[in-house]
Amino acid sequence: MVYFERRGFSPHGVEKVNIDKTYKLAKEVVEADRIDPKKLKNCDEQMVNRDMQYVRDREAQFEMESRPEAREDKKMATIMEVIINEQVELNDWLGPNAETVISSQYDDIANGVDGIIRLQREGEGDTDLCLAVDVTFSSDSTHIRGKFNKIFENIEKGELTEIKYFTVPNPEDVHEYEYKGSVKMPRVVIGIERQIVEKLGDLWFKKNRKELGGHPVQHVIAKEILDQLAVYDQYARSHGNRNDIATVYRRASGIIEGSLKEKEDGGDYMNGFKPLKNDRVLGAITMYLDDVVTAMR
Repeated sequence: MVYFERRGFSPHGVEKVNIDKTYKLAKEVVEADRIDPKKLKNCDEQMVNRDMQYVRDREAQFEMESRPEAREDKKMATIMEVIINEQVELNDWLGPNAETVISSQYDDIANGVDGIIRLQREGEGDTDLCLAVDVTFSSDSTHIRGKFNKIFENIEKGELTEIKYFTVPNPEDVHEYEYKGSVKMPRVVIGIERQIVEKLGDLWFKKNRKELGGHPVQHVIAKEILDQLAVYDQYARSHGNRNDIATVYRRASGIIEGSLKEKEDGGDYMNGFKPLKNDRVLGAITMYLDDVVTAMR
């Protein structure tokens, strides 16, 4: 969060910006704050070099083969990723017990993880639970199905999402992070309609902190995460009796619900999301989860 604290752009006289300008700034934030394997202590140098070469190869392939629409999608995903990371930290979108980490480029590309939400419980130290975050703004049913199918397949196998480069704050120096190696954690999908992301990006670029901090999208995000955790819990218990994983989902849900209750508005996501109840991505995610629950009956 160092970049967020030192950013000092003037909001005076700023007109509505285009996506390219917002993306350029968002990319700067990501590069400044994301986990950088090259800076991690006790991390195998050869492994890091191999993984960084993998990242460069994949990025080059994307530039050569991707369509213009895919490039625009990448810009929007970066903007939304940065906003979520900033607002969870600065305005307690998931309550005071949630922190965020921007994942490494390797985990973003190889494991499909845009960010990490760290759920804290006082006195638990390193046992704090984390969620791997996958951001989307597509309401296409095939796209949504593809994202969730992998999650449910992993549940059936008794597996969680792997983060290869995971760090935790150094208790002796808040500006340093300790490398914890490969860690597995639950994955959640956060989906917001593109039009809403564009509006959020405009607010963020203009530094309209008050409107952005209180935006109802925070309740959409809370609802999506908690709805998913509840379905994952139920699915894990009904498929192969995966009670070990089900316990992880229940614990994560409990921490978030407890954290939301500590917010000034009581974290009323059940009503707070209603101004955006017609968001098409929220609708697509809700419909998919309802279908999963129906199939389990």
